[in-house]
Amino acid sequence: TGAAIRNATLAAQLFDFFGNESVSRNYSGYNIDLEMPGNASFANLYLNFANEFADRMHSLNKTLSVELSGDCKGPDEAGVTCAALRDSHLDRGVSMATYTSDMGRWLDFAVNLATGLKGKTGIGLEHNSVFEDYSYHMGKLISLGVEEIDFWEGPPPTPNVWDGMGYFKWQPS
Repeated sequence: TGAAIRNATLAAQLFDFFGNESVSRNYSGYNIDLEMPGNASFANLYLNFANEFADRMHSLNKTLSVELSGDCKGPDEAGVTCAALRDSHLDRGVSMATYTSDMGRWLDFAVNLATGLKGKTGIGLEHNSVFEDYSYHMGKLISLGVEEIDFWEGPPPTPNVWDGMGYFKWQPS
């Protein structure tokens, strides 16, 4: 991806390849997980790349989301701000800053993200280390405007996790 961010011809080839793959495999879209240090200059290149990729995916009725390492209090490690993501063509920003078992810190992250991304908010969650009462917390997330939760690592979700996830409705395409 790094070379394609800086090379329009390579980027177009990449967009065509992944666009065709998403159609042939019936994917709903893609998620970019960029975990590398950057600055404002790199962030601009990356967001231009991501906007073009999102436009290609949208032309196929597919989605594109990105991971961010921050909590919207400032730029993430790649130099991307939540304001820039909010104003981008991307469908969602999903933060990994929510990996914590500290409830107060977790809710602080969720509030910052929902405020910073306004309508494009997703969070990452390691379900085996955060909560017992998922129903309460899922309701809280919805009230904050979180629209997507991505689970990483850990054993299969327990029944209380699935009960809490019932707040989010999956619609087949």
